[in-house]
Amino acid sequence: MTAVVVHAHPSEASYTAALRDAVRRGLEVAGETVDLIDLWADEFDPRRPEPFFTAGGHVDRLRAASTLVLVYPTWWSGQPAILTGWLAALPPDALHGITRLVAVTAHGSSKWVNLLEGETGRRIVKHTLRRRCAPGARAEWHAFYGIDRADEARRAAFITEVERTLSRMR
Repeated sequence: MTAVVVHAHPSEASYTAALRDAVRRGLEVAGETVDLIDLWADEFDPRRPEPFFTAGGHVDRLRAASTLVLVYPTWWSGQPAILTGWLAALPPDALHGITRLVAVTAHGSSKWVNLLEGETGRRIVKHTLRRRCAPGARAEWHAFYGIDRADEARRAAFITEVERTLSRMR
């Protein structure tokens, strides 16, 4: 099985990059072939997505996968613009073979604040994006809330939890 991991953060030294690495390790333990799309490293431009979606590009890679994992920070209650632009530019059928959709993110605010705001990111993944996937696709939401106030032990524990959870994917 192939899993496409889409990473959307500009810094390789970020916590999000550490989450991406944990996702990759977990998926590999589960026996998945991991195909990484790093939107910033690829210099994806949502205003000109065509070069990324031509033959052999992102769309073909998605069509060859059964799992899609989005790894991104939550900024201002939403996904980074580069990820939103990428998702918006995908052809309508690009995710039809995806049977498992996973989001891994970190929020500066608490779970309570996110609930009051309507958990926009979770709603997008579990409802809007899942509808674009294969019928019966599962959607999973793994979020670290309150990262701005979290100590290193809590941050490390979430990374471990993400890796362990994804290593059990089947």
